[in-house]
Amino acid sequence: RDARSYIASLEKKERDRTGINNLKIGYNRVFGYYIEVSNSHLGQIPDDYVRRQTLVGSERFYTQELKDYENIVLNARDRLEDLEKGLFLDTCKNLLTFWSQISLTTATIAKLDAFASLGEVAVRNGYVRPDLNAGTLIKIEEGRHPVVENHLPRGKFVPNDVQVDAAADQLIILTGPNMGGKSTFLRQTALLVLLAQIGSFIPANNATIGL
Repeated sequence: RDARSYIASLEKKERDRTGINNLKIGYNRVFGYYIEVSNSHLGQIPDDYVRRQTLVGSERFYTQELKDYENIVLNARDRLEDLEKGLFLDTCKNLLTFWSQISLTTATIAKLDAFASLGEVAVRNGYVRPDLNAGTLIKIEEGRHPVVENHLPRGKFVPNDVQVDAAADQLIILTGPNMGGKSTFLRQTALLVLLAQIGSFIPANNATIGL
């Protein structure tokens, strides 16, 4: 950290020493740190500047002092990465000894989070508990699309009913104009069945859904 701070202050120091106001200190992966001087000021270069690279409108140099600090910065960076990697691997090894406890705890927390989220949504939006059974009936009274209704003013979504089963009511003929709500009705039915299947309450007045 101190070496980087020093290099940052070196630019002002070299400007004062050489009288070159547009002198810059930069860095790239190929040449490392360098002092860049425009061609118009090459006559003011001190004797201790060593040429490193020639560009179209400028030249790049280094000094022994800059090279020494460059080695400090780059070596420190590598050393920091080695230390961080070592600490990370040690932490992973330590965690492995508690893997079964950690796995059980995280799985339990995940379930609690899911259940709590479903419960919060149910209370906030007035959902009801569906009657799940082993039959094939899907009967939903005054169902609502859980996403669409939250994008409308409260109470503006028009609820609708659906009743289908494998025996008597296998088909629904759904007609209506474009933007009349046909797709919403289809997706709503699918979403409410999925919500019920995962154990959630659903947006409806009453519902019977076969597993």
